Amino acid sequence: MLRRPSVHPMILVIIGLAGFGLLYRLAVNPVGLMKEVFIAAVVIGVIFVIYKIVIKKQFGGVNSQTYAKYRKAAQQSKKRQIKESSNHLTTKVRGASTKRPLNRKSNRILHTAKKREHNFTVIEGNKGKKKNRAHF
Repeated sequence: MLRRPSVHPMILVIIGLAGFGLLYRLAVNPVGLMKEVFIAAVVIGVIFVIYKIVIKKQFGGVNSQTYAKYRKAAQQSKKRQIKESSNHLTTKVRGASTKRPLNRKSNRILHTAKKREHNFTVIEGNKGKKKNRAHF
């Protein structure tokens, strides 16, 4: 079975000619080649900076109000997680120090109650309706 080449032959020809031209320019006029590469890099850099400025204006920059709200929410979330983990550790330590036996039945009820909480909604379908076989 013949395998199809991964790169089109025309692309290979173009890349080969570009490589040959680059080597030729490097051999004949290396300073001119370096100038052209430098100019191309500067032009690409300017276009990139202008693009970033336009995008920043369009969607708001780092100091935008939306980003500030996101940062504030993230900090609150971190504080809450730290607080919950420290509370969890202190309750374990308290339980161990008082040597109070844990009520396993109440613990199971809490876990099953947590499992039952979900945000699914029931979508009423048309199971009871008869299909009209005349229309496809």
